[in-house]
Amino acid sequence: GAIMRAGDILLMTSATEGLPAVALAAQHCGLPVVAFDVGGLRECVPSAGPGVLVPHGDLSALAAAVIKVSSLLVCSGVRERCRAFADGFSIEQVGPKYLEFYIQQLRRLGAGVSRSCRSGYGCRQRGNTVHQYAGV
Repeated sequence: GAIMRAGDILLMTSATEGLPAVALAAQHCGLPVVAFDVGGLRECVPSAGPGVLVPHGDLSALAAAVIKVSSLLVCSGVRERCRAFADGFSIEQVGPKYLEFYIQQLRRLGAGVSRSCRSGYGCRQRGNTVHQYAGV
């Protein structure tokens, strides 16, 4: 964290990505991301900035994006906007969405789901019904 916070921009030149945790970690530390538009980066870099995605392989666009984002760093609030965006991927924000997704899938497969699973503590299956348990 301390090394990343000492930086100004995370530059990603990957040809492929899944959901790059490093992009979220950088933003959590207040660094905007400049990267090629590949894989899951669209989900990890807000289209409204301050980070920028450019077409894969376009080095001129990548260089221009680095200059653009560098100039934004003097503006107050850039690092805070990065942090706020990354907070949307916290376990407190994403966890309930995953839980709801799994409950929907279990229902689709015909498994009964108890209402207590909606509390967000976690669930485990007993027979054909999913029951809440604490300790996730």
